Amino acid sequence: MKLPTLDQLRQIWQQLPTTESRLYFTILAECGLRPSEPFLISIDDVDFEHGVIHIGKITETKRAFIAFLRPEVIEWARREYLPVRNSLIKAKLDIVRADRLGLRPNVEEWAKRFIPFDRGRLRKEIRNAAEQVLGRSFELYELRKFFATYMISQGVP
Repeated sequence: MKLPTLDQLRQIWQQLPTTESRLYFTILAECGLRPSEPFLISIDDVDFEHGVIHIGKITETKRAFIAFLRPEVIEWARREYLPVRNSLIKAKLDIVRADRLGLRPNVEEWAKRFIPFDRGRLRKEIRNAAEQVLGRSFELYELRKFFATYMISQGVP
């Protein structure tokens, strides 16, 4: 499989239908995170002043680490993404609290997520846009591979 080029990634980003799928795509492509890791981030884990994301995942093979975002990504997230996120939280908070399905969600935890949107929808939006641009099926893990390959090509060990 040939990885997408930087230009193709830009085209995919332009094709994405929502601000939240653009943010998710950007974090995957620019930070090299696994597709599930951005959903572990709370809003408190993002340092908008310094462009740092603190990833708190701790497993047998991984300890907490950080990822960096370029200043233009941070500015875009502040300007475009945060208002959309905050609107969702405000609109859905009472619905989540009502717990009509009896799932007993932790409402405060949901409201603190940096990406509180439905991950299935975001993944589908990215896959559909990528298939339009690339003309083939696309796996989100390709963004992690792209990140690693790009960083190596830039001389990062």
